[in-house]
Amino acid sequence: MAKKFEFDPEDEEFFSKVGSFGVPKFDNEMHGGIPRGFTLIAFTDTGSGSELFAKQFTSPAEESENTLYISTNEGQAEIVRIFQKYDWPMDINVRTIGEEYNSNVLERELLASRYRLEGFQLADIQRLAQTRFVDDTNQDYLTEVTNEIMALGPY
Repeated sequence: MAKKFEFDPEDEEFFSKVGSFGVPKFDNEMHGGIPRGFTLIAFTDTGSGSELFAKQFTSPAEESENTLYISTNEGQAEIVRIFQKYDWPMDINVRTIGEEYNSNVLERELLASRYRLEGFQLADIQRLAQTRFVDDTNQDYLTEVTNEIMALGPY
């Protein structure tokens, strides 16, 4: 069953019932913005400018501790560069899943490939896999991000 949040009338009066997207024309099309307490997930086509739009939307967050920007293909440095370029506040939470995956999974696979190129045989790698060098940690990024979102407050 979904959590039901009761918003303080004072907060609604101060923040209003909807959150602005930060783009007045788009706010107008969306009847003022996104309703308070809703999660926004956008699926867009490549090259549509959605990443820049998402950054612009998250940058003026009224409660930055409850704002999470998730990137699957941009790194932290690129995100910071864009925020600095437009002089947007950078006090939001950012998850760069692509970078996390690269450092946690692909680097190990690259290391295994390097061992193979330097003369390790498949039998050696299999033998090593059964020793203390086994890394049996699996990371479920979708579950982690879902849990992180669910832990955020209502505003």
